[in-house]
Amino acid sequence: MGLKEVGVRFAGLVFTVLLVARVFMGMRSVSYFVLALLGFIPILYAIISNDVIGLKFYPVVISLSMLAMFSYSLYSPPTMVERIARLTEPDLPPSGVEYTRKVTIVWCIFFILNACCAFYTAMYSSMEIWTLYNGLVSYILMGCLMAVEWLVRLRVKSRG
Repeated sequence: MGLKEVGVRFAGLVFTVLLVARVFMGMRSVSYFVLALLGFIPILYAIISNDVIGLKFYPVVISLSMLAMFSYSLYSPPTMVERIARLTEPDLPPSGVEYTRKVTIVWCIFFILNACCAFYTAMYSSMEIWTLYNGLVSYILMGCLMAVEWLVRLRVKSRG
C-alpha cells in the first residue's frame, strides 16, 4: 500500500503520530525535542498542502538538523561523538577527545552530502528513486561510515 492508496494527508498524519510517539519514548534532551519539531515542519506542510514534497523533504530536514547539532557541538564542546564515547569510556584521554572531534567533523560532512542527495532525490527523482535512496541507501551509507569509524578506532587504540 502506498501514497496513491492512502493519500498524502493520511500518510502525514501517520508520520505525525509516529513522530510524537518517538518524542515521548526518547525524550532525553532538548536537542532531541528540537530535532523532532524540525522534522514535523515538512510533515505539517504535506498535511496542509496535500503535497508529497513535504514528506519527501523530511530526510533533508533531518539531515540538516543533525548537521546543525553536530556542527554546533564543535563550537560548544563536548562534541556529539565525544558525548557518545563517554557513555562507554568516561575517562576519555585528550587524544580520544581530539579523535572524537575529527569524527564529529566527518559526520558533519556526511550530513551535508546526505542532505544534498536527499534534496536532489526529492526535487528531481521519481518516487521510487527517492524511496530507494532515503529508505535504504542512506542507511547503508550511515552503517558503512559507522563500521569504518569503528575499524579506524580499533586501529588508533591499538597504536597506543
